Amino acid sequence: MPACASLKFGRLKLFGLASAILLVCLFSVFSNRQAQAKADLNPSEPLLVYTALTATTAQLPLFEAFRAGWPGSDRRIIVEYWKNLDDLRSLVLAGKGDIWVGHLEGLARASTRGAPVTLVAATVWQKFFFVSAPLPLNPGAPDRLAESTEELLDFVLKNGEVIGSAPQNGPCTNLLKALGEPDLTIETMAPQQLILELTQGTRRVGLLPEPVATAAKAKVPSLKIIGSLEAEYSRRLGGPALIPQAGVAVNLELAQREPALVAKLVELIEEGAINLAALEPGQAALRLPKETIEAVGQEILTLSLAAEPIIAKSAASCQSEIEDFLKIAAPDLYEPSSPHIPDSFFFKAPSAPVD
Repeated sequence: MPACASLKFGRLKLFGLASAILLVCLFSVFSNRQAQAKADLNPSEPLLVYTALTATTAQLPLFEAFRAGWPGSDRRIIVEYWKNLDDLRSLVLAGKGDIWVGHLEGLARASTRGAPVTLVAATVWQKFFFVSAPLPLNPGAPDRLAESTEELLDFVLKNGEVIGSAPQNGPCTNLLKALGEPDLTIETMAPQQLILELTQGTRRVGLLPEPVATAAKAKVPSLKIIGSLEAEYSRRLGGPALIPQAGVAVNLELAQREPALVAKLVELIEEGAINLAALEPGQAALRLPKETIEAVGQEILTLSLAAEPIIAKSAASCQSEIEDFLKIAAPDLYEPSSPHIPDSFFFKAPSAPVD
């Protein structure tokens, strides 16, 4: 065969091979797009939820939404529990999970670092309570329990008492500092450590979240839950005694892919909170996951829910209140040199179609 003919034949073979590869690639892309479109229309993958084992009001409205049928009969919900706030932060930053229940400042910090997270609802509005042992409130008189947070904090300031605050990276410390008492001494620690110190009598005053405050009182009957941090904040600085501090967030990819589904979740969370608030605390406690009931105990959960209000508001409807809280709990997020919290952090439901 002449050299030119051989070269021509080789070029034809190369062209044919290239064409075949191109067709395969195009078919593969087309098939993948079809499969993705099908998955988007009829998603069958389970939705992964990360929450706290001992959470009460933070997760109750979410599980009420599940009871109401969300996300639908064709999809399963898998629930897993994060261990601590650092664990939750790692999960959110990695985008692992579809729904997270957690503290607002932690979720907001993650969003500024590029985490695919959008807040859908605030579900914790009054969480932290002062717990105290009997104190020498009147010199020369027997120790007694404070009658109010005002009396308690007055004693703490006059006597240099150190308040134990839990959890360690929680928002309560900055809220406590925001009361405007520069001489207030605070020591942060894990809840288990604070309960141990209160039990042993090496610590007399603590600030604990529910249901941990009620659990501490159950361990040591001589302790008393004096009042909430939020109520004291309101008494001193004005405004309502309700501050959004934790809530439900969704993976941004899920929210962008299925905004109507996420909007329905928000609707059911709000409705669920209203229904739960109408129940007796004991009835509401029974609607928590069985793992939570087993870990905390039904009696403690009942007492805790009698003290803590069940409220859920969409993140969009209380955005200004959340931002006011974040400016106290995470003021560094609002420094000029800090990354701005992205607009996508607050989920906005899609507008209804116009007929």
